[in-house]
Amino acid sequence: MFWHLQNESWAYAEAAGLRMSYVLFSCYGDREASKAAKILADEGITVIITGDGTEAMNVIAEKNEVPLVIFAHLVMPEMDGSELTATFRQEYPTAKTKILLETVKSSGCGPVRYWNANVEGYIMRPYSADQLVLSVEQLLFRNVTAL
Repeated sequence: MFWHLQNESWAYAEAAGLRMSYVLFSCYGDREASKAAKILADEGITVIITGDGTEAMNVIAEKNEVPLVIFAHLVMPEMDGSELTATFRQEYPTAKTKILLETVKSSGCGPVRYWNANVEGYIMRPYSADQLVLSVEQLLFRNVTAL
């Protein structure tokens, strides 16, 4: 099951020439991610939340459109964040989707592992909804000039 949160306008992205699309959160029981998704939706960004990587790949296939950003937990049932990243990059090799992975400080997994995994960023737990929103927005608008 997934939630689909959206708002009618995404004026900033449209004005910057980005095609209307969505952000995908693949996370298992994360309250901060749910809060962040709500904040992004209130800003007009369509957000889809799934519980694991398998469900995320199914949503992408059903929509027949890749997301602008994927945020994924490393630890999830079925397919984890690393597997989701590898599967997505293999199935959609030309996609410009940016991937943000989350990790736990004590796991010893740092930026080197993520860049080797072909992702654009990572966020370390614990984080707040505001920190996650900022990270996603930075990936969304990284190459967009101010209007």
